[in-house]
Amino acid sequence: MKNNLIKNTMVLTGSILLSGASMQASAFTTSLPWGTGASTTTLTCATFSANCGVGTGPIGSGPSVDNYQNEPAFSDVSDARGNATAYSFFSDSNGLAAIHLKGQANGTTGIAEATAIGLNSYTYSGSSSTIKTLNIALSGTITDPNNNAFTELTASVYIFDSQFLLPETVFLSGYLEEGLFPSAEAHLSIGGSDPANTSIDIDIDPNETFTIWAILNTNAGPGASVQAMNSLELFFSDNSGLSSAAPVSAVPVPAAAWLFMTAILTVFTAPRRKL
Repeated sequence: MKNNLIKNTMVLTGSILLSGASMQASAFTTSLPWGTGASTTTLTCATFSANCGVGTGPIGSGPSVDNYQNEPAFSDVSDARGNATAYSFFSDSNGLAAIHLKGQANGTTGIAEATAIGLNSYTYSGSSSTIKTLNIALSGTITDPNNNAFTELTASVYIFDSQFLLPETVFLSGYLEEGLFPSAEAHLSIGGSDPANTSIDIDIDPNETFTIWAILNTNAGPGASVQAMNSLELFFSDNSGLSSAAPVSAVPVPAAAWLFMTAILTVFTAPRRKL
């Protein structure tokens, strides 16, 4: 597979690497990788100040979910430091399974962070080489009266060549530990230097397969609210000839998750109702 956005090196920091050794892959797969992941955490500020840029222990953690070849993935945490929710699933995009990520974080006395992950592979069965455009859209809001250094709403998308044996995990640390690097990548943000909408052109030959790995990060410092329940969405301009490793299914958000997020929004957005 060829790509006009090839990058030979990549620097990954922060929550993209997640929990390091605890997320190492236990096996490799000869089948096409797909799945969902989610994790949430609260942290105490290293120094008590309105502008909290560094978090330290003690740590509050929601479940860290590695749903390799399964969906959906949901994680939430709530304590005195703050609360966060992460949700990953696949939506139906013109008959093709598409990665869909949601998250929210609200800091009170400390830091809250949520990470949602999506992984999917696509095979092209057309008769001639083509370029498939992957559209990537990030939407959400940030409310941060204290201008915390830690507060952010970001997303990253990476394209891997699936001719390699890929580890059976949705966490990127497993890929990097095996020396695998993406052929293309895109970075998005709300309120940051990266765009909120972008695209990647994927140059692909007949019977070739590529794997998409996407991550959504919602991080909030004390007094901040970061909402991305309108989510990170990925879809192709033209998906003809593409088949997905993940099955097409309409998986609703768990009722408990929506109730939790609705309650949080009621507290942190009143009297403002529109996101």
